[in-house]
Amino acid sequence: MECICSLFILLVSANAVQVKVGNPKEKDFVPTKEWQTVQPGQQIQKGLHVRMNLEKGTVEAKQIDETNSDSSAVLVLDQANEDKPALDKEELKQILAALKNDDRSESESDPKDLAGQRSYEEIKKEFDTLDFGVKTEAEIITELHKDYMQTKDDKRKVQILVDLEYYVHQIDNGLNFLKMGGLRDIIIPGLNSSFEEIRLNCAYVFGGCVQNNIKAQIMAYETNIIEILVRLIATDTVEVKNKCLYGLSALCLQFPIAQKKLVESGALSEFALIVSQRDPILSKLQKKIIVFLYDLVLEPELTKQNLQYYQNQNETDNVEMYSEKLRQYNVSNIKGQLLANNWCDIANTYLKRVYEESITTGEFDHDLVEKTLYFISLFRQNCREHFTNSKIVIEQFRRSYDLLANDDDSGYFKKNPNLIPKI
Repeated sequence: MECICSLFILLVSANAVQVKVGNPKEKDFVPTKEWQTVQPGQQIQKGLHVRMNLEKGTVEAKQIDETNSDSSAVLVLDQANEDKPALDKEELKQILAALKNDDRSESESDPKDLAGQRSYEEIKKEFDTLDFGVKTEAEIITELHKDYMQTKDDKRKVQILVDLEYYVHQIDNGLNFLKMGGLRDIIIPGLNSSFEEIRLNCAYVFGGCVQNNIKAQIMAYETNIIEILVRLIATDTVEVKNKCLYGLSALCLQFPIAQKKLVESGALSEFALIVSQRDPILSKLQKKIIVFLYDLVLEPELTKQNLQYYQNQNETDNVEMYSEKLRQYNVSNIKGQLLANNWCDIANTYLKRVYEESITTGEFDHDLVEKTLYFISLFRQNCREHFTNSKIVIEQFRRSYDLLANDDDSGYFKKNPNLIPKI
């Protein structure tokens, strides 16, 4: 349906009206019941519907339909206006503009139209007064700390600890938690709680708090947290032991001073007792202990390499830093302490047990074998006689991994047989 912006004019004057669109050239307009274009100079009769097509710029007219009279937008011309000249385009534009302004002013002044509406300033003021409850993570940690101290419900405390663990992994959050007394008020008392879930989650929160966070590690070092964790590893359930070992490793790795306190706490003897046991329930914990000890022994070796590199580069600041770090590692002397605690025999026996379990089950725990071989390789110079007694076992590992390496495109299985000649 064609959209036409039109002005309907009902002519009720007694005489005909001349529409002046141009020079008079055509004859009188003959109306019908259909819209027709009024040619320039034509005169139209009275009582016709007349409209101007604003898109085309033409005037159109037709006979009035008595049965369906359109009363919208009708302009009535009375007898007094019959002698006035016809409207031109500019006058029609002014009339239409006036009609639009009248509609707008009426809408703005009508109270009914404004009912239920608010101004921009009112809406803005209302939003300013709203409290959406947006809190910073520091505020959340403070509230969790406060809630933990006030509640007497052990299950509620466990849920608070779960929420805290989510936040303290972030370095600033972990440090803020310790500064507000998290160790004193929550972690240390929680590790001594009679409720297992609280002990477990406190160890987990502590590990997340100090991991890769040197300032938090220093704050924790100044407490007796290492002794508490070692005691729980020796006496508590397997689940709690695992979380406590996680907390110990998070605190001691890359922190040689804490490693000295770890040795003094008797942790290496407790680790030896755990790894020596033939208990499937402890297998996961034993594997974690082997990995943890491997990392502790490897750190001084890597520090030596870094020190030599910076000495060759004549970078004085880094040379001083790594020299001091190596001095601290030598004080803790983790490798020497392991040898003194008979870890040559322990590692040798553990390797045999790993192989026997692999043969019995028909499945190799490749990750466990890899970690064990790496750990033993660090002691190859000191434990050569002990490993000679396991020559058959080591040779069996070599054959098994040689077969796997032949069908391995990724190169993963080539790493283990490459370690065996070093052992």
